[in-house]
Amino acid sequence: MNKVYIQSAAHISAQKPLSEEWIDSPVFYNEDNVKAMDLNYKEYLAPNVARRMGKLLKRALVCARIAMERADIEMPDAIITATGLGCIENTEFFLDAMIHEGEKLLNPTPFMQSTHNTIGSSIALDIKCHGYNTHYSQKYVSFDCGLQDAIMQLQNENTHTVLLNAHDESSSIFDSILKHLDCWHFSNGGFKGETAISMVLADQPTSKTLCCVEDMLMCYKPSTSNLQAKLQKMLERNQLNINDIDAVFVGTNENKKNDSIYISNAKTLFSNLPIAHYKHLFGEHFTMSGIGCYVAAICLQQERMPEHLFLKKGKTMEKIKRVLFYNHSENKEHTLVLLSKAMQG
Repeated sequence: MNKVYIQSAAHISAQKPLSEEWIDSPVFYNEDNVKAMDLNYKEYLAPNVARRMGKLLKRALVCARIAMERADIEMPDAIITATGLGCIENTEFFLDAMIHEGEKLLNPTPFMQSTHNTIGSSIALDIKCHGYNTHYSQKYVSFDCGLQDAIMQLQNENTHTVLLNAHDESSSIFDSILKHLDCWHFSNGGFKGETAISMVLADQPTSKTLCCVEDMLMCYKPSTSNLQAKLQKMLERNQLNINDIDAVFVGTNENKKNDSIYISNAKTLFSNLPIAHYKHLFGEHFTMSGIGCYVAAICLQQERMPEHLFLKKGKTMEKIKRVLFYNHSENKEHTLVLLSKAMQG
């Protein structure tokens, strides 16, 4: 595939928003449920706009604006948004009103904002973008599907920039349902977080480029040997071998069932490589792989990885040039993304 470039990124999450302070001064949590650190949205959104929006939409608009500003672009050629559950607070608000109001005198705004595609649509309306606009909602590989689409769009000669977003939120009702179903059970510091990340991808590097996306593959229910063969082919077509990779980012979250897949495959696929993680800082949700790619991109831009990112503590890494990002969804869909330090334009 032709290389594409992550030009910029902006996040609102469990770490300090719109900041890369997490790399040197991370915030650690000792609870199961962590909300995103919200901003004073009055500084970014007009009051008449903000008052009709839930928090997730506010986060989405601010992240999109800041990512575009950091990439120094006024209008992307395409907008792609990933979300596992969309604006669930608005969904719950509308359903609750429907129950208590007997389906009468309902406010249409929560209904309109409850659909999954309202996030990307709201961004498009905000920045007046009339280009390609689509959504992906594929649970833990929602962002991965969005990234794959963004790469394909950038192979099109008419598309030069893509605004790629990943957004998910939590709510009290959603949390209670998860607890009742005994889902997302964590130990040893794992927690459920909230996602808000926007990136600008482009077909050419600039002085602002964070990193290069050299290659990507997604596969369904591969055996470990099959995944290893696919990884080997990906490396070969990029004239690389496994020793050219400095580290591997994985999505361990302190859930034994989830983590055992990463640990088992890591022993075969990249047994001699340092393993890094990110969900201990940002938490778990359906689109956290977007945060993971962002963390890897910042490390490549700064050419360093601090000790707190490694699964095995006691080391830091300097002058990193290439990392592999690995994500899986319930051991069904598996994603490998090859990222490297970009030669800036």
